[in-house]
Amino acid sequence: MLWRRRGIQKECIPYGKDFAFIYNEKWGDFEENTTPFLLKTVKKEYPGAKTWLDLCCGTGFLLRRIYRRSFIGVGVDRSPYQIGFARINAPQSCLINADIRYLAFRKPFDIISCMFDSLNYITRKAELERLFKNVRSWMHDQSIFFFDMNTYEGLEDRWNSTKTIENQKYTLIMENTFEKKSGRATCRMTGFFKEKDSYRKFGEKHVERGYKTSEIEYALDKSDFVFCKRDGETLEKPEERPPRLLYICRPGYMSTLNNPLNAKANIMDRTK
Repeated sequence: MLWRRRGIQKECIPYGKDFAFIYNEKWGDFEENTTPFLLKTVKKEYPGAKTWLDLCCGTGFLLRRIYRRSFIGVGVDRSPYQIGFARINAPQSCLINADIRYLAFRKPFDIISCMFDSLNYITRKAELERLFKNVRSWMHDQSIFFFDMNTYEGLEDRWNSTKTIENQKYTLIMENTFEKKSGRATCRMTGFFKEKDSYRKFGEKHVERGYKTSEIEYALDKSDFVFCKRDGETLEKPEERPPRLLYICRPGYMSTLNNPLNAKANIMDRTK
């Protein structure tokens, strides 16, 4: 087997049956604009890459796209309902229903990704650092690690609001709040599915943490990565208060210890 689980504490897992259906329909292909950039970067940085691990793979749309480019895809998500949709959207991929915090792999991957602010769901700094170290251990010297995160500023600017999505199938109300002191953003969802002459109600609570850029990059440095970053929405060089950041990371190999800044610059040059 490629993987094994470690002890997992029971907790309420977001993306239940009802919201997974909505996510697959409305947000499943969130990476439509980002995926071409990822593939272009891989082609330049590591044209011989073959294996791709997608952490928090959701309903499998990224896996479906990389399969079309002949990658061998492995997807992990802790929601069994998300994995259920991924089996439909990306049937050729190896899919694992597990929490990414408690995984271990025996073989490295060429490419690893964790997209759509999935890492913001890890609200403890120590757990984020540990995950980065685990990801580093799943890589070899040529591997690339992509991830994006909502920034502290992005959550502060955007998450004090209420949004409603409504169509003939369902109504979804999302009440978002942000706590400046803790950096935690909470989304309380209330949904109603239409069923003949009545409605079926469901609810979920999603909690993200907005990390300061310095916190993210300290954790990456500590985990032996070199990296560059882009605005997660425009894919250009980040300006002041970017709402989302996309990181492109390579192992901080021993051969670059004497000049790690050049390693960062080279990554940025080759992703232009």
